[in-house]
Amino acid sequence: MVKPIVLDASALIASIGEEKGAEVVDRYLPHAMISTVNLTEVASYMVRKGMPMDELSELLKDLSLNIVVYDEEQALLAAALLPKTSPKGLSLGDRACIALAMTQNLPVLTSDKAWKTLDLDVKIEVFR
Repeated sequence: MVKPIVLDASALIASIGEEKGAEVVDRYLPHAMISTVNLTEVASYMVRKGMPMDELSELLKDLSLNIVVYDEEQALLAAALLPKTSPKGLSLGDRACIALAMTQNLPVLTSDKAWKTLDLDVKIEVFR
């Protein structure tokens, strides 16, 4: 049985674009959640690739992802993560993803191998 997980933007992008590792991400989709911050990253990427917004909206609706609003608790936690994550080059979106996982006590699914080297209280799963 696949357990709930928080998706990094890279995971959802891989699934939508049928990139390497998409089959791993797809197994998690029925039980996945994503932050509104990371959803913005995904939508921006897809718009840059030429996907019309109505098509993207329909696709997201079909995926039935649990989309979690980025709130004050996550924002403050993401800021607190800065000292441990900035040496590895993590962005605000990366920290927002990790903050959501920490507040939900769930693992994160990402393509970024550097996250595995972080000394954080969250399980990181790399899908490719």
